[in-house]
Parts: sequence; C-alpha cells; structure tokens
Amino acid sequence: MAQSIDFTQIIPHFINVLTKQFLCHDGRMSRIDYIAFIIPALLIEYLLCWTGIVYLIFLIPTGCASARRLHDLGMTGWIALLMIVPVANIILSVYLALQEGQKEKNEFGEVPSDACKLFKA
Repeated sequence: MAQSIDFTQIIPHFINVLTKQFLCHDGRMSRIDYIAFIIPALLIEYLLCWTGIVYLIFLIPTGCASARRLHDLGMTGWIALLMIVPVANIILSVYLALQEGQKEKNEFGEVPSDACKLFKA
C-alpha cells in the first residue's frame, strides 16, 4: 500500500522545533524531522529577508537543527556555523536533507526516531 504525505504535521513540528528545541544542539535529528523544519524556516527566512531581525531569529534554531542533523551523519556540529553564510546555508541544508543518516548508534547518540509523522499508510 502506498504512503501518503500528511502535510498537517509540518507546521506543528516546525513550531515544536522552533520553541522547545530552540537551543538544543545535542543528539541527532532524522532526515524527515530536518526537512519538516528546514523548508518552512528557509521559506520564511528568504521571503522576509528584507528584515535582518527575521534572519537572526531563525539563525539559532536553524543552526542547532543543522548541528543535530550533522550528528546523525557522524560529523561535528561545528560545520553548522556555515548557516551564517547566506548562500552556504542553502547548500548545507540541501545536503543535510538528501544525505541518509547513519543506521547505527554513533558517538552522538542512538538512531533518532521520526518525531514528525509526515507519512501515513
């Protein structure tokens, strides 16, 4: 049976990451969770790019989410500092969204479960 995408999960997940995981850079983040957060974040960031305040508001949670996603790939979270550079953040975001995470426990923690239930049977 084919899976369908439940888009109603994206906004609640985005708000959860933005509010409850604002400064959380420890652990790992699954690819689905990262995609469900980064797409709305980048859309808001670039649609409202005329205000530096919006960019600064999203810089910290986007960097923290990217650090956790890098941890899922077995890489250091310091690479997430590239999120400060406007064009590099898009390239890094696409890479993190496409690259599959490690399937086993690594130095940053257990394999993450998908908190955002984006797919339904």
